[in-house]
Formats: sequence, structure tokens, C-alpha cells
Amino acid sequence: QVEIGSIKNGTTWPFVGRIMRAVILASTDPTATPAVDFNPNNYQSGSTFTAATTGEVWTINGNANVGNNFPQMPWTAAGPNGVHSEQAATNMLLDSGSILHSETGWGQEDMTSTAVSILDPFGRKNATELVETTATGVHRIGSKSGAGRTDTVDYVGSFFFKQSTDTWMQMTLDVGFIGVNACFNLETGVPGLASANVNAHGMIPYPNGWYRCWLTATATSTSSADDILRVWFPNNTNTSTQDAYTGATDSKVYVAYAQFEEGTYPTAYIETTSATATRNKDQLSYAGASNAAYPLTGRVRYTP
Repeated sequence: QVEIGSIKNGTTWPFVGRIMRAVILASTDPTATPAVDFNPNNYQSGSTFTAATTGEVWTINGNANVGNNFPQMPWTAAGPNGVHSEQAATNMLLDSGSILHSETGWGQEDMTSTAVSILDPFGRKNATELVETTATGVHRIGSKSGAGRTDTVDYVGSFFFKQSTDTWMQMTLDVGFIGVNACFNLETGVPGLASANVNAHGMIPYPNGWYRCWLTATATSTSSADDILRVWFPNNTNTSTQDAYTGATDSKVYVAYAQFEEGTYPTAYIETTSATATRNKDQLSYAGASNAAYPLTGRVRYTP
């Protein structure tokens, strides 16, 4: 039995206030995968919640409840990045948290994809190692979800990358777009070259040596075909073209968590499995009258 109402033994050191995120480790190893990972962002108010990792239903006992529409508190390599309130968004990829050729949502060419037990950007152990084969061709893995794209609408794709042996990786928005490629330097964290049809691209540092790499472009046709978002090995060079070459098995990179959504900037990551998933819009409020003794001073950054 686990009691969220205490830290130590159920009677001393009780938590006071709100718990915005909680995990339960069934191990003395702090890097172990959580047995329960509770993120209340999309849960409805009430006396129960469902564990994200296991699907178990947990019941609240005592003077507590579960609220919904909590604002995001994303973490970067520098720590928490403030309260992050975002619009609703949909991750249009399948199997976004398991980028493996064996999964329905992904297909690869002239590379291998293997699950590896290293810490990912969220402190879990859920990453994939991509390795070139010695074939002469294009070395890439791409989504096969077939989510629809609409002509003239802006979309943004993102992956989390970590350097292994290779410094450079490339991302592509494919079917429904024309010439949308960008390179990323996983050693310096500085974006590389991009093709002319890329509206913008960037890199966001995350813990454990990861970067969230993203690019955005405007769709040039309406399509529901596969191959929306792809990762390419660019022969460890900074290039805005897609080139075929003879690969090497010592050419490797780590990848995790992909997202494809409408918009011009990547929103907080949304996990998917066999279907697309939508995150509710965040709502921020501050009851000033009832908190007169605790005035709020803050800074707001608006990104349209």
C-alpha cells in the first residue's frame, strides 16, 4: 500500500499543498523506470486517477482530490521552464514513444533500430539507438501513421536526439511537403543548414544530454499518405540535401519521442500508441482576492 499523503511512513512528514506530478519507484535505484507515472494534465476532476504507465485506477483517500487542466511545467537542461500554458494540440503520429522498426508506426531503410537502456530526456529508460548498415543507399527511419495534412496549413515536426558517435542528424517533412530538410548539431546544440522551404528550425536542450530538434513548414498539398516525418543520417555532415552513400556500422545516434502537429512551434510532448492523441488546452487563473497576503509577480511570454 502506498500513501501519497506522506513521504516516509504514512504518519510523519505529510505533503502540504498541491502535487503537480508524481511517480512511484518500485526500486532503490533512482534511475529505474517508474512503476507509476501520474501526470494530471489531462485527467478529469474527481476522487480517482489512472496511472499513465500501467493503466491502474487509483483512489484518493482523505482530504484530497484530483483536478484537471493543470498547466505544463516543462523541464529543460537548465531546470523547470516556468508555468507553460498551451493551446490544445494533437500528436498525429502513432507509436510516438517507441521509435522502432518493429512498431506499426515506423519503417526504416538501411539502418537498424534497437531499444537501449539509457536515461531519456524525461528521466525514463525509453530510448532507441539508430545504427547505419553497410548498404549503399539512404539511411533513415520514418513515420507510417498516415495522419492527414492539409494544403497551406503550417505543421511542425520534432524528435529528441542525443549524440552517440555521430554529431549531425537530419529531419525531413516528407509527403505533403516539398524540399523540407534541416540538420542539427548534437554536440554544440546549434541548428545546421536547412532547405529553402523550411520556415524555421531549432534545438531545445533537455536533461541527460538530449536535444528536442524541430522544424516547421507549410504543406503544399493535401495528403493522408504515410512518411510524414523522417530521420536521416546525413553521412555526419551539415547538409540540407538527402544523399545516398555507403554506410558504416560505427555510425550511431540516440532518438526518442516524436511529434507531428499543426502550428509553428513544438508544444509539450504528447504520448501516442495505436492512435493519435490530443492534449486539452491549459487554463491559468489566480484568485487574487483570496490570496491578498500572497501577491503574484510574474512574467508572461506570448508565442502566437
